[in-house]
Amino acid sequence: MTVHQQSRIQLEIHVKNIQGRKLQDVIFKRRAADGRFDVFAVAKEAELRVELAHNQILVEMRQCQVLQGENVGYVESRNWPVEIPTDFKWHSGQESADGHDVE
Repeated sequence: MTVHQQSRIQLEIHVKNIQGRKLQDVIFKRRAADGRFDVFAVAKEAELRVELAHNQILVEMRQCQVLQGENVGYVESRNWPVEIPTDFKWHSGQESADGHDVE
């Protein structure tokens, strides 16, 4: 299942399963300016949190392998900020990930 794929946000998120607020077996792909993916992250578990005050989505990844070019790394737990484009429109009455109404 693709959670979000939009050209203004240079991130694709693919999820195998969702348990409550937790995403399980997640693949994150970041798109570079040339249109190709330059970073891949495969996490056993992740959680998204919207922070409208900082105009970003925090992606908390756990047990995550990160691939960038020929470089491979592992992080046990890390928050990765994703900037929300200024022209991104929220739908009225929609709830953010922290349960607050987004207007």
